[in-house]
Amino acid sequence: MEDRKYTIGMDLGTDSARAVLYEATSPQAGREISVCTCPYARWSEGLYCDPAEARFRQHPLDYLEAVEAVLKGVIRDCPDKDAIVAIAADTTGSTPCLTDASLTPLCLTPGHEDDPDAMFILWKDHTGEAESQEINALLPDFPVNYADHSGKLYGPENFWSKMLHVLRRSPSLREDAFSAIELCDDRMHRRRLAEDGTFSCPGKVDVVGKVGRLSS
Repeated sequence: MEDRKYTIGMDLGTDSARAVLYEATSPQAGREISVCTCPYARWSEGLYCDPAEARFRQHPLDYLEAVEAVLKGVIRDCPDKDAIVAIAADTTGSTPCLTDASLTPLCLTPGHEDDPDAMFILWKDHTGEAESQEINALLPDFPVNYADHSGKLYGPENFWSKMLHVLRRSPSLREDAFSAIELCDDRMHRRRLAEDGTFSCPGKVDVVGKVGRLSS
């Protein structure tokens, strides 16, 4: 058992987070040991979304709680928790969110707690349709038309269409936003914050960075 190594693959999907524990040591490398899935609680209730307006938003606590649940689930089944050597994660984009200077999503800061525009804007959100048309009209005027590298079209599912849309709608978001981050980068940012202890989300859930502490 001392020579065995294990890896975890994690997917933050549209409806849930999923994690798989694999053996990473030959001759059984790739052998599936454990799988765990956790639905997003708020998303499952349809909160912060309006399909009639093509508005699909997700609260970051849905991600944090689901990630903690699936990691605990697969780590619990690991024969040797200290032999987990890597965790790989993927998300679907563009799923951006406005943040403050600490790269905390604005909906986790005072004054924006229930504002869908301060949450992650899911890949299939099309509320930025008008903004995408404006961007497409301007792109040919630049020395490099970057839409040439994305099917000749910058769509409403792309990053800047979404950010421009929510910033235009809210003076308070324009005032408080320091940056914007993609979901995949946000997960890495949370991991770095947790490396020396526990990253806290006010009043909700602690996401623990150390694999050993997650296994408790």
